Amino acid sequence: MIQITPLTHFNEWLAAQKISLAFTTYQTNRLFLIGLKPDGRLSVFDREFDRPMGLFATPESLVMSTCYQIWQFDNLCREEVGDYLGYDKLYVPRIGYTTGDINTHDLIVDKSQNWVFVNTQFSCLATRDRDYSFRPIWQPPFISSLAAEDRCHLNGLAMVDGEPAYVTACSQTDIPAGWRSHRSGGGCIIDIRSNEIICSGLTMPHSPRFYQNKLWVLNSGTGELGYVENGQFQAIAFCPGFVRGLAFHNNYAIVGLSKPRHENFQGLTLSDRLSAQQQQPQCGLMVVDLNTGNIVQSLIFEEVVKELFDIAVLPGVRQPRALGFQTDEIERLVTFPGSSIISIRPGIHQPPETSVKVSESLVPAVIGTEKLETAAAAFDRGRDLQKQRKLEEAAAYFQEAISLDRNYIPAYNNLGNLLQLQGKIPEAIALLQRAIEINPNQAATRCNLASAYLLQGNIAAAKAGYEETLRLDPNFYLAYLNLGKLHASRQETTIAEGYLREALRLKPDNTEVRTALESLTSGKPTLLNPPRQPEETRYPVKYQAVYNLTADNISAYDAFTFPSLQKRWQTQIKRGEIVGISATISHQMVGMAIAEILPESQNPPSLYASIISCYVVPHHRHQNIGTTLIGNLEKELIKVGCQRVEISYKSSELTAVALEPLLKKRGWLPPQTTFLLAQTTTKKIAEAPWLHKYPLPDSFTVFPWSELTAQERQAILQQGEYPNPLNPFSDESRIEPLNSLGLCHNGEVIGWTIAHRVAPNTIRYSSLFVRKKYQKLGRGISLLAASIKLQIDSEIENCTFSVAADNEPMLSFLNRHLRPYLTGIGSSRIAVKLLQKSLGFTKASNS
Repeated sequence: MIQITPLTHFNEWLAAQKISLAFTTYQTNRLFLIGLKPDGRLSVFDREFDRPMGLFATPESLVMSTCYQIWQFDNLCREEVGDYLGYDKLYVPRIGYTTGDINTHDLIVDKSQNWVFVNTQFSCLATRDRDYSFRPIWQPPFISSLAAEDRCHLNGLAMVDGEPAYVTACSQTDIPAGWRSHRSGGGCIIDIRSNEIICSGLTMPHSPRFYQNKLWVLNSGTGELGYVENGQFQAIAFCPGFVRGLAFHNNYAIVGLSKPRHENFQGLTLSDRLSAQQQQPQCGLMVVDLNTGNIVQSLIFEEVVKELFDIAVLPGVRQPRALGFQTDEIERLVTFPGSSIISIRPGIHQPPETSVKVSESLVPAVIGTEKLETAAAAFDRGRDLQKQRKLEEAAAYFQEAISLDRNYIPAYNNLGNLLQLQGKIPEAIALLQRAIEINPNQAATRCNLASAYLLQGNIAAAKAGYEETLRLDPNFYLAYLNLGKLHASRQETTIAEGYLREALRLKPDNTEVRTALESLTSGKPTLLNPPRQPEETRYPVKYQAVYNLTADNISAYDAFTFPSLQKRWQTQIKRGEIVGISATISHQMVGMAIAEILPESQNPPSLYASIISCYVVPHHRHQNIGTTLIGNLEKELIKVGCQRVEISYKSSELTAVALEPLLKKRGWLPPQTTFLLAQTTTKKIAEAPWLHKYPLPDSFTVFPWSELTAQERQAILQQGEYPNPLNPFSDESRIEPLNSLGLCHNGEVIGWTIAHRVAPNTIRYSSLFVRKKYQKLGRGISLLAASIKLQIDSEIENCTFSVAADNEPMLSFLNRHLRPYLTGIGSSRIAVKLLQKSLGFTKASNS
């Protein structure tokens, strides 16, 4: 968490100047971009780089030095492309130049588009050279030779008319690290065009800049901003910190402050001056009025960030963003002529901004809104925009209403609801809590806050909030409805029915209330749905096809998969191409459906698909997102030639009320039970007496399946007596060697029981087969008993049994011999959809 304290009107100042700011901090390895969000709040965006220092801005680029490279970032949000996620500048690293660790400080782009940079390690100015790490172009007259010795701590560079003109150095020494003994009073400014020292006696000067026909410089060791006149430094402002990093806009200087490091900066005038004024050193940005020298604005970092290096002003930029190398954005985003910025697959790591705590939770400035005279007028304008589904603009006007009247409760309520819909639950809670501080007796605000807690998963706080709502307003039907659903989800049926009937009394025609009550009284599970929002407040859902998924890169999406695909790949191999559909709301990923495309075993060959995951985040369920995900996935499968799609799943209460109605709505065939799934433990199954009742005659032998010979394998395949579901050679990579067994009669293999390790502590008994003439003799029971006893003697505690739904003998065995010793029983089901028939797809014929 980065804590920032802006001066009261800092946001308004940024808005009035129509600028954003960029700055570097090598202490925390970050490039920061400061702008304003559409609602007027501060936008603080950062990306991590290795020791970023020098920074230079052109209208469409940033150039930045790092530990051993210089990078050019180009803006992708040009006029023909448009904004990206609301950001009007998106800086992408496009050109990198490797210098080696030469301690590059200031840099510029001259009028010929050459990069000129201060090579501090070698005490010179340098530029790029395709054959070398750098090409020296100037060195101070007192530096006798180039060596990696940081002799004078050359650090700053200023341009005049697009050409390098002035540099700063901390001393005029020509010995290794000689500047460290001359930090106080040894600094100077050099005119590189004449090789003259035009100002001396400075204390660790930095950041020379030529602006409004004056040469400005920061006398870092004294904490002063000033300019050079007649060879003398004229200070105009004192700032409480080690000043480094300087930029200008209109009649303002933006100065960077750092907290001095004691080991390097002790004994400086700055320390004495801070002590005399009883001030603590600060880190941040200060805005100085060039006419008066007064500090008119500031942005202070309270923790984490302690040192800044360079600053750049971004004129005409509202909210900038950059790509780095630590997140997946740089892999996903592409552009080409005639296109907008395209994401080839959805992003995962949201939100993109740094976690920032700003000292004031509500900022008075609102950008992009018409200034209205009253809070009510701003609120009404926001409501109109809300009904038009212009939700970002609506949010800005609600914020404007709050800035006009800090006690205007309706604006808090509506803005809080919009934040919930964006998935910004903590922000919504903070806003609604502030509204309750203003007026604790507003039932609507209490209900909204309870709903925010519900979305956060804080059930206790939600319940208390709804109950307090009813204390304030006994006729608030939404509180009754949500309390009914909440208690129903906890199987507290009697309490739930009482609340729902009260909601029905108040709203006898409300469909949602009736549905919830019918579900409860019919014995069907009642899901705890998120509170329904008015139609005009819902953010649109965007769907995107995702190709080129692999077992490796899909792991990044594991939080959006159910069942977990990461666990799937641990026990199963990827068999075909994977395609997915993602759903995003307000740039936040909220769901994903994924299918694996496979070949059909028929002639002529064709393709089918198996849906292996479908997931929607909890607080966006029951909004038709899952149904639309499946529908879009079906369309993508048609495009690649799939003729049918299927989904296999373990039946449960959740699939009964969520998945199966969805499939029915999409026109799938009714699901069919394929297997019964029985679960137990070794401790429980060990109680079964039949494990010891059926010894095998001497003519039968049991052997480890892993010892099956190639000749025996070939014989089994040639005979082919077994049904395909009992094929002992399917999924061989997961066969459990502990207790997968074969059965021989007079030396011939006549049966097997195959077990698979499906979890570290669970074995599934997948296949039990003996030839037909041996089945009535109970040889299969003897074989299964031998396998189970081997597991009982091991440390693997859990076992499951899968029995095909059409295997009548095994179903009978399960009911007679297994059921008394089970801890649970369920079923595996499969649903199928013929894509050509159900979606009107026909294959094109050859002409």
